Amino acid sequence: MKLFYNILILAVCAGVTGCHKAGVRFTELHTAPIATMTNDLVTVHFQGFYLGGENWAEMKSRMEGTTLCVSGYQTSTEPEIDRDYSVRLPAALNAQSLNVVWVNPDGSRVPIPFAK
Repeated sequence: MKLFYNILILAVCAGVTGCHKAGVRFTELHTAPIATMTNDLVTVHFQGFYLGGENWAEMKSRMEGTTLCVSGYQTSTEPEIDRDYSVRLPAALNAQSLNVVWVNPDGSRVPIPFAK
């Protein structure tokens, strides 16, 4: 019975460790992203999600007041989408005051400029 519990503990530890997704730093992106806005849709354009080897970056975002915080985590599957990441803004948000930033795994932020 003791062997069963040891195996169970090892399996749970391996499963929890395997679920961790490493964050992507801004400097690890293939090229610096730029943002565009049309109406209430913000699109962050990437020249490549490719990080090297078999690693790709998958994007996620959240709103913090008037700041759109974009970040990414490593994945081993190539994204099926194009290299644009779009977010529909809340209707109450004034698009003129919007800031877009990349959030590194350590919490530091890098501004993403809007295309002219």
